[in-house]
Amino acid sequence: MGGSSGGARPKALISEKLVLFSNMVVFSSYGMHVIMSFLMLSVIFMMVPRTEISAKRINAVMDCPLEIVDGNIDINTIKKYFISVIGEQYSMRNIDNYTKSIRNYYNQQYNAPQVEFLLFAPKSNPYTTIMFANIIDGNVNLVKYVSKQCDIEYYNISIFDDSQSQVMSSCHFHYYSKNRERHLLCYQDPKWVFFDEGEPLWFENTSYYKQHIKKNRLNKNIIIEYLESLGWDVNNESFWLPATELYEFSRGKS
Repeated sequence: MGGSSGGARPKALISEKLVLFSNMVVFSSYGMHVIMSFLMLSVIFMMVPRTEISAKRINAVMDCPLEIVDGNIDINTIKKYFISVIGEQYSMRNIDNYTKSIRNYYNQQYNAPQVEFLLFAPKSNPYTTIMFANIIDGNVNLVKYVSKQCDIEYYNISIFDDSQSQVMSSCHFHYYSKNRERHLLCYQDPKWVFFDEGEPLWFENTSYYKQHIKKNRLNKNIIIEYLESLGWDVNNESFWLPATELYEFSRGKS
């Protein structure tokens, strides 16, 4: 009897300890839930004021009038930009029902006695505005000045070959926006020089710029390829036909 009762006591102690341990584990688990609940409550109390402020700011933005309706800028908007910047220096006239190719409108010169340029929207791209000048450089400084003043982007393209004796053979591709500018230039003077400045644009094939012969790094075909990537097919005659009326600006004329 004594041996049997002595052997049962340790088993009873073990079972009691297991029960006690289980109770401690359960109590700890419940305790953690209670603590986490209080922590979550404190986080909620901290976030509520911030949420209220954020909601007020979101509502303020949502209540603002819509200013940008369409990402496209039509020619009338561009015309207004030009008038606002250079209105006192240039006079403007409307040319209605012009059905000929714009590319033959001017006989471009290096130093024209009277600076003139056209603004027109191509039939093929009515939400693109083209500036076509009677001077060979396209009056690029004026375009850049207006673009900076009115925060609009532009591309300036110049291609001169050997037949145009007034200037050296060259190809020029220039992009400007408020946050980015890109220059590509290739010219002969008397050796060929290639100039590359700014981060390449998404449509550029930079392998062209690694060619051994410099005059092949930027030429007419490459520029036309880039323009086609932008949706402008300059070899299509409809690109040179105005979709609406023309606007001609003349410096010094009344």
